[in-house]
Amino acid sequence: MNNPEKLKQFYEQLRGKGNPTAQDIRNAAAATGDITEIIPVILAYAAGMGIDTAAELADLIKAQGTARQEAALKETAASLAEKSGALAAETDPEKQQELVEGIGRAYSSLRMAGKKDRIGSWDEYIRECTEYDPEKDFRPALFDGLAFPPGTVSYIGARAKAGKTTAMINLSREAFFSGRKTFFITLEMSRRQLLTKLVLCAAFAITGETPDKQRELRSRGSFDRKEQTGQTPQKDYYALLHRKPLPQYGGEDAFKAAVSKAQGIVKQAYGKTLLIYDGRGAGFQDIAGAIEHYGGPRSLVLIDYIQRMPSADENSRDDYTRVKKISGGVLNTAVRTNAIIISGAQFNHTVTRDGQGNEIIETTSFRKSGDLEQDAHNILGIGRLAGKGNRYIKMFAGREEMIEDNAYRLDFDGAYSYMAVKEKIKAPEETPYRPRRKKKEEAPEAKPEENKTFGAATSAMKQQGELL
Repeated sequence: MNNPEKLKQFYEQLRGKGNPTAQDIRNAAAATGDITEIIPVILAYAAGMGIDTAAELADLIKAQGTARQEAALKETAASLAEKSGALAAETDPEKQQELVEGIGRAYSSLRMAGKKDRIGSWDEYIRECTEYDPEKDFRPALFDGLAFPPGTVSYIGARAKAGKTTAMINLSREAFFSGRKTFFITLEMSRRQLLTKLVLCAAFAITGETPDKQRELRSRGSFDRKEQTGQTPQKDYYALLHRKPLPQYGGEDAFKAAVSKAQGIVKQAYGKTLLIYDGRGAGFQDIAGAIEHYGGPRSLVLIDYIQRMPSADENSRDDYTRVKKISGGVLNTAVRTNAIIISGAQFNHTVTRDGQGNEIIETTSFRKSGDLEQDAHNILGIGRLAGKGNRYIKMFAGREEMIEDNAYRLDFDGAYSYMAVKEKIKAPEETPYRPRRKKKEEAPEAKPEENKTFGAATSAMKQQGELL
């Protein structure tokens, strides 16, 4: 059946459905049979009606592909058996050679049957482009709208206590606030610790609409308050859960209202668009399996952080090789599930600062982390600026967007695990070494006695020259 006939059959299935749903389109496609050649037209038709059918058709396309592979497998096996029988009965050496070559080709086809088609066709390319919608990439405000497409892995590097986990918490907040499914894999903190930080982060974020309230919350989380009283927002939060009065410091009502609202938001999302997986003690295959089970196409998977991932290969002899193999395994999982994976990464221990005391971060900061930039779609880093609690984020490279060396000062409030972009800045960098130029040395002045001697000698030489 050619394409026009296939399309006619497809449209016949939708007759009488004035406003078809995604499920109607899927049913019509299933009734049409093999839709490989007309899938771009079906997707374009659905998009023109404002219907997203990619998810509904994905299983159908996969099932049809599996069926084609199984049919090819049976056909190739039958051909191989036929050629083997013919070879046993053949006595002519030339024909035997032809049959041997034919058996070799059939055997190669048999080995390829059932495996992923890694060549594809132009129609499949058009289908992939039609299915891909750049508007559905994850574009967090924390990274100034940088795109994170499905099927990719990106890394956020930082040194210990510099903001890796805080960045992941804020990414999850942005994602589930917008309805995107978020699967957070914690390898360092417990689920209780992480959810507490997420509630406080959400509480601080939602007060941004009322700056006065946010200032009150910021005051309760200030360094001064902690140094004076030992109290923190986290202690305030647990006091509320234990139905104890909050310590007096100002902003009690604003804190209570914000936390109550944040708890409601996180509670409603948890188990639906927000899942937290306690991966401490789990194996690599367990975590990869969990991503496949709980993640899925276009979902956001956060890993805190890559160096704490269990080994993908027990034969890895050093940390560099171990992390490199883990990163490769994570990338394979992203491609297989079509999920968006963003992981934290620990920077090297060596710290370089500029003349003002700002931390300098570069891609070389990842060097002892398995060359993560080789697998990364986007790679970013968080550094410390001079002064308490000051941070900046630097975008090193992206595979699709020109982001090299973009840097932004961050609104960073560690007491609430809150992080947001403030303004673009020039990233701290090491000042090139320029040796100081030495002053030209002047000849020392001659002493009077030396001047007399020098003058007398010159006069004598002059007279001698005249005589000659």
